[in-house]
Amino acid sequence: MQTNHRNAMLARVHLLAKELAMDEKSYRVLLQCHTGKRSCKDLNQAALQRFTKTLERMASGVGPDDLEGTPVVSSMALPLAMHPTRKQWQTLAGLTRAIGWCGVRDDRMLCFVKRTTKVERLEELTRHEASMCITGLLAWQKQIKRHTVTGEHA
Repeated sequence: MQTNHRNAMLARVHLLAKELAMDEKSYRVLLQCHTGKRSCKDLNQAALQRFTKTLERMASGVGPDDLEGTPVVSSMALPLAMHPTRKQWQTLAGLTRAIGWCGVRDDRMLCFVKRTTKVERLEELTRHEASMCITGLLAWQKQIKRHTVTGEHA
């Protein structure tokens, strides 16, 4: 009986992926990012149910960036189009130096990234998360300048 339910869930996952017009590569990337596995056969029952709910939410019109939960693997598994651009890295480097840090590899930058995005390593940033960091650093830089002009402590 339990095998029939599992097989039905596996079929549902593949049907939802087809409804979403996902090709094999996109499906595998999404699966790996949300479960850490490349095949639904490797998922336990709870993970299979969560991934099925993820696909159901996407099918109902919720974008992958708006899904609940945190991806469980590095963004290195994501397509290159989702990685930060060279311009984003250059902007981040310039902003960190303008604040007085030693660039993007400075420990303070790593702490800022973790606090802002919940990402543990710079290599795991997506374009969206890099944009969040840039926005945060710009606001911080503006605050530092404002405090310097008015003589307040930051």
